[in-house]
Amino acid sequence: PLAVLIGSLALALPAHAVDTVFDFESGDVGTWLAATTGGSGSTGVEDHNGSLMAFVKHNGSGTHSLSHDFAYAAGDFVSFDMHAVAVLGSYTQALSGVTLSFLTAFNTSLGTVSLYNTTNPAGLGVHQYAIDNVQHNYSDSMANWAALAGISDGTPIAKIGLSFKTYAETYSIYPSYATVWFDNV
Repeated sequence: PLAVLIGSLALALPAHAVDTVFDFESGDVGTWLAATTGGSGSTGVEDHNGSLMAFVKHNGSGTHSLSHDFAYAAGDFVSFDMHAVAVLGSYTQALSGVTLSFLTAFNTSLGTVSLYNTTNPAGLGVHQYAIDNVQHNYSDSMANWAALAGISDGTPIAKIGLSFKTYAETYSIYPSYATVWFDNV
């Protein structure tokens, strides 16, 4: 009958990846994982530039981040709105932004690419790029992000990890501060 035919056609059609969008309108960070090493960090959701956005803030010496992993598909897009701010204290440094990590099925790192607003652009490493402190939308295919990380086509990437991160230092009474807001991931 027709119902059996429709059911078999549905099984024959290719499965489409479900778009995962984190817009943080619920007011919480949900399944994102927070991590802090040193200093004082905070995460949450707040109104920023007219929208509810997740945030990571840090002061004192150390780092703070919110991270989430996604399955890798070369043609799928990674897109997010981000506003990263780093404020320099005397004799100190700060940075904020995002790191995209490319991992095997066994969580072995194949490479990373980072976009950071930083008080010391000369201190950025390979595959780390300086950005301004204005909110932008960043969007590209997973394959193009991997190429920015120096990963060649055909490398067996199983997943991509996004880590929105802040780093700040304190020297004596001269603290630095870092904040990153992100949305529509």
